[in-house]
Amino acid sequence: MVEFFLTIIGLFIGIAFFLYIGRRLQNRMNKRMTMGIAISYFTAGIVCMLLSFFIPSLFPLLFCGFPVAVCGILSVVHVHMTIDF
Repeated sequence: MVEFFLTIIGLFIGIAFFLYIGRRLQNRMNKRMTMGIAISYFTAGIVCMLLSFFIPSLFPLLFCGFPVAVCGILSVVHVHMTIDF
């Protein structure tokens, strides 16, 4: 049951940050800073998953970290597609 709630929380956080990144791009904010935010957001999901693998008592964090990491990589791709090099 805890895993279900953590998955829902992870999806909520992931979608909220994805929409936040989209809003920053829509408002023509600094794209390099937006890319930094998207990368740090992806890294937070990866760190959450790594903690769950190395510390057995934190295993339910895997269910929260996975959706955050997936939405984070989608945000990185979204920002990368809009940056002009």
